[in-house]
Amino acid sequence: MNAMKQLVFRLLPLLMLLIGSAASAQGLRFQYNGSSNLTTEQANADIDTLINMMERIHPNLYANRSERSFKRDVASLHKHFAKQDSVNKFDLYIALMELIAPFNEGHLVVANNAYNRVEGNAYFPFAIQIDPTTHALALKKSAKIDDVHYQAGDEITHINGIKAQKIIEAMRRQLATEKDFVRYSQLSDGVFNIRMAWLNPTGEYTLRLKSVRGRETINARGWSAKELSKALQQEKVAPYSYELLDDSTMLFHFNACQLKGFNDFAKEMFSTARERNIRHLIIDVRSNGGGNSHTGDEICRYISSKPFHWISHTTQRISEPVRQQRNLTLPDTLIHYPPITEEQLMQPYPDSVRFNGKCYLLMSHRTYSSAASFAWEFTRFGMGVAIGEEVGDPAISTGDVIYQQLPHSHFTVAIPYKVFYSYGIREGEPNRGALPNIAVPKDQALECALKLIREGR
Repeated sequence: MNAMKQLVFRLLPLLMLLIGSAASAQGLRFQYNGSSNLTTEQANADIDTLINMMERIHPNLYANRSERSFKRDVASLHKHFAKQDSVNKFDLYIALMELIAPFNEGHLVVANNAYNRVEGNAYFPFAIQIDPTTHALALKKSAKIDDVHYQAGDEITHINGIKAQKIIEAMRRQLATEKDFVRYSQLSDGVFNIRMAWLNPTGEYTLRLKSVRGRETINARGWSAKELSKALQQEKVAPYSYELLDDSTMLFHFNACQLKGFNDFAKEMFSTARERNIRHLIIDVRSNGGGNSHTGDEICRYISSKPFHWISHTTQRISEPVRQQRNLTLPDTLIHYPPITEEQLMQPYPDSVRFNGKCYLLMSHRTYSSAASFAWEFTRFGMGVAIGEEVGDPAISTGDVIYQQLPHSHFTVAIPYKVFYSYGIREGEPNRGALPNIAVPKDQALECALKLIREGR
């Protein structure tokens, strides 16, 4: 695959003066030469199909973005592609991501994993951290290059002659999620490394760094997919597991809200906690991107001392695609379900089964969807001490998606058909996600919890 990629990234500033694309952000050209072409008519038909699907399925599509501005962007994209003899599928993919991202919905996405982590690509060869305020790009971990040691926090100011902030902004515009801080968190957790392969398929990097020694220039070679996973510690992990840290502390790795086998797992884990007289339970959802909300509810039944719920009410749109995928018989309609009553709150398990020790929840900007719902009920009903960062999914957000395929590019589109209102959200209250009791960077959350335990708090 690398042999097919001829773009010399060091020449990009000059090339961008010669090659323009309405579908590429901030003048940077994202490319993937292994992708095939569509006719102009096919590309524009896929755009129109996407719009039709979104407007038909989504319960409130223009809640956060004006219809006028969206249709203006669509017309501009149609006009751009009409000037071309053909449209590369990857160019269409970039264009659709940038078209959808301003809706600020993490459940409304165009997906094609074939362009992401592929063996043979050369990925950006450093673990990085992006400051959500200054947008500065820095090393997340110390590194040794040509026998010179660089420290975590050393800033990368330029990559192959291009300002790092310009690259970050180009990538940010492609990410569909509710909050900008989530976008920067996603980039810091590997998305930046992957998408640099789209900008620089040669895999050769010349970086300008700012360290305690001053400004330096270094050269580096891109990572393979395996090297990237290892460096970012993103090897495949179990959706849920637990370990005993000492005689009184259990760490529950809640990595995904996967329902299969979960109830039996939870029963066994809390049975072990009672048998071992565990007094402190640390629940880690920092990397949990969601799944089935019943998993979080099940944990709450074991740790809550009072009735609880994460949801207040919902709005749901029924359409033919939803009927087909959800096996419903309701006619086309928009349903507003009323708020639940106190009598409808979920009940905790009896004292003989519940965990009666102290609970600590570790959460981050990457805690999303059903995991964010679990964090909401944990914090709203005071089940313990929440530590880390605001979760990525706000109190009022869309969810429950169906999947559609575009007819010519065959890209998969996830489109939500429900709006959820979290329990206790008040009129006029800022639409934020669950907030920690103790705010610390996510990488410091576990040590913070252990410190509280050592201090008896």
